[in-house]
Amino acid sequence: MEGEEFLHALWQQLPYLHETLTTTDGHAVEIRALGQHNQNAGPDFLNSQIVIDGILWCGDVEIHQRASDWYAHGHNTDPAYNAVILHVVAVNDGVAMTEGGRSLPTLVFPNLSLYQRHFEALAQSVTQPPCGERLAQLSPLDLASWQTRLLIERLEARTAQILNERKKCELDWEEAFYRSVSRSLGQKVNSDPMERLAMQTPLKHLYKVCDNRLALEAILQGQSGLLHGIERPDAYTESLQQEYAYYAAKCKLEMPSALGWKFFRLRPYSFPSIRISQLAAILQHGKHLLSHVLEAQSYSELVALFHVHAVDYWDSHFRFSQPTKSVQPKGIGKSSIHTVLLNSALPFRFAYAHVQDDEALVAKTLQMYEEAVPDDNAIVRTFIEIGVPCQNAAQSQALLQLQKNYCERNRCYLCPAWRLALTESKK
Repeated sequence: MEGEEFLHALWQQLPYLHETLTTTDGHAVEIRALGQHNQNAGPDFLNSQIVIDGILWCGDVEIHQRASDWYAHGHNTDPAYNAVILHVVAVNDGVAMTEGGRSLPTLVFPNLSLYQRHFEALAQSVTQPPCGERLAQLSPLDLASWQTRLLIERLEARTAQILNERKKCELDWEEAFYRSVSRSLGQKVNSDPMERLAMQTPLKHLYKVCDNRLALEAILQGQSGLLHGIERPDAYTESLQQEYAYYAAKCKLEMPSALGWKFFRLRPYSFPSIRISQLAAILQHGKHLLSHVLEAQSYSELVALFHVHAVDYWDSHFRFSQPTKSVQPKGIGKSSIHTVLLNSALPFRFAYAHVQDDEALVAKTLQMYEEAVPDDNAIVRTFIEIGVPCQNAAQSQALLQLQKNYCERNRCYLCPAWRLALTESKK
């Protein structure tokens, strides 16, 4: 038995499984409305509509592994459970009584062992996703609804992280966003060092020099540690070292130790020195970078905000004082901008809209996900190969959430594709 989460999921599937439902004392049960799944204290499903022997009852539904759990959890003395109209259980070992003294009709989950065996078979599956091609067999409407829910779930989880990060930032939203963008620019290989660099380089100091590209570059490159220990610095490197020494003393900056930059097996265009210079270019937008992000009316406007180049010095360098034979501007590429927008800009728009209760901003942000190209990675490609459509970032982000939060955690019973599998298992 997988616990009450499994039973809650099965309850939500019962209307579609065409089971004959009766109470333990033989009264016919019909589910008119499952009710609202309650994630807080109180009954499990609120405002349900249940017909018992032809009489419509409106109230709450409580679900337990064993009927006796009603007493073990203290519901019999809690008036919050007086509106329960149906007790649904896996094992019937008693009759539940409300605090008001009313005995509750009890429904035992039908065919529970069959559904449990099917779930266990999915959990042991070595294919990805475990249900095979069933997700692709959902109706377009059901699949679209599920993907929208997954995207919102992913954004709500990211919102919680963003709001927690805000609490640690002196300059609130803007500094939290600056840290997030820094991390996104580092991509997988250098995301942690880039984030630590931002955390150790307060935005308030960068704001003071946001119209001075040399100072921005010097402070960030100096704080990164990459400016130090160069045997034969060229003229530009020396100018950065001098600028950094001035601002480090003026702003009382403390250079982080051992950030752990990685260069091995990394494309030179993604070297930390290049990414830091691009971050400096982004910060030249001034003191209201996030405001610009919030004001954008289309995904293409967001792309334009981050379409910047490293300073000209890097046209002929990948490392300090080591010129290259070729000359090539080092702008942020399309895929890197895409990463920054999906990992930082759009989640921050959603989080801000959530806090401000701005439904228009939420809708516009979700529309931007639909305007963006889909993620291209092994997870998304796996779903595409089994026939799941993925034409934009809204769909690909939903699939990433599905894989991470459901497939990998064997929570198949929460996915609507499971309903198809359940139906097949009864044939």
